[in-house]
Amino acid sequence: MNNLSKILPQWLRNLIWNKVKCGLKPDKNLHKDFNLGLFWGNYEPLNKRVLLETISTKNQNGDNTCGQESITGVKEIDEKIELSEESQTCFMKKDGSLSQNGYSSLKGNLNSQAKNGICEKSLLNLGHHIGWDKYSDVSNLTTEVIENAKLHKIQSYYAVNTRDLKLQALDKGKAIYTGMNWHSGFNAKGGYKAGQVISSHLGVYVGGHAVFAIGYDLDYKGQKVYILKNSYGETYGDKGLFYVSMDYFDKYGHAGYVEVDMPQNLAKFLKEYEGEYVKTHNNGGAIWKIVNGKKRPFPDEETYIFCSGKWGDEKGYRYVDDEFPDGKQLLDQVREDFDMSAYDAEVMEVVKKYPKEFKALLSSKHLQEAVLKRI
Repeated sequence: MNNLSKILPQWLRNLIWNKVKCGLKPDKNLHKDFNLGLFWGNYEPLNKRVLLETISTKNQNGDNTCGQESITGVKEIDEKIELSEESQTCFMKKDGSLSQNGYSSLKGNLNSQAKNGICEKSLLNLGHHIGWDKYSDVSNLTTEVIENAKLHKIQSYYAVNTRDLKLQALDKGKAIYTGMNWHSGFNAKGGYKAGQVISSHLGVYVGGHAVFAIGYDLDYKGQKVYILKNSYGETYGDKGLFYVSMDYFDKYGHAGYVEVDMPQNLAKFLKEYEGEYVKTHNNGGAIWKIVNGKKRPFPDEETYIFCSGKWGDEKGYRYVDDEFPDGKQLLDQVREDFDMSAYDAEVMEVVKKYPKEFKALLSSKHLQEAVLKRI
């Protein structure tokens, strides 16, 4: 919050908030989020510019429904059909996840989508103009709406809170549901112009605002930017889009999430065993290493010993069916990647860094004799 907003009385800040239309409440327990960093490593972007195609441009009009509008826009990209942000609002009101005229949190919206889904726009499209009470009336949730919404659920969501993860998600075609600290100068009436890059606070801080990232540009007017979509209609910014410098958003943006259709129990399983050597009983001796959310098999015991550094009675692997009741079934669900090899051994990191020096050491008869005397 900047100094000007600190000295403004609450009634005036509320008035500005209502003029700007934000509506995002802070989330709690962010440290408990599943993070895609468990599965994705360091990353170099594949493109200079990425821009995902969206299905519609939302407009929250006079309500504070940015959270519901933005998450609906994200889901539309995956489903490739226009969905009803109004159904998201009604479901959340029914579940007690809203306050006033639409205030909500990012995770509240995500949890509602996992529980209820979102119905298709053709089934519920009354519009904000009818007034908040009618727009958000839970009686709008007819049996047809509820059943159709079940077809558009998510199974789980993951945090993407580093630049590498955000760029990787966008390169994989995944829009990012997120938010940012909103200032009055980011609003069209506050002076924001189409194509302008937001790289600093402009005007008075008025609250949190949900948006979603649909792209990036590594050289937009000389800056690296995220391309975000707002819920202020087509007249805002570049037909609903706006640009924020990566440096600014990485510092002042809120948590970011991507929707992944992976069951929560499998996500917990992968989180537990990431980087670990695993096996199951009665599987013929097969051993895997879980790497970036996939299982990589060892072709033989010698490769496992060399890579793991586990000798003699020190096996080093974990039996997943001893630790998880459905461990074997979960391991079967994990996608298999290419085989582990001697090149994956930790000692090889030194070899890769100093290949010429290592070759010289291997050719030294004196060193060979000295080693053989020790074993």
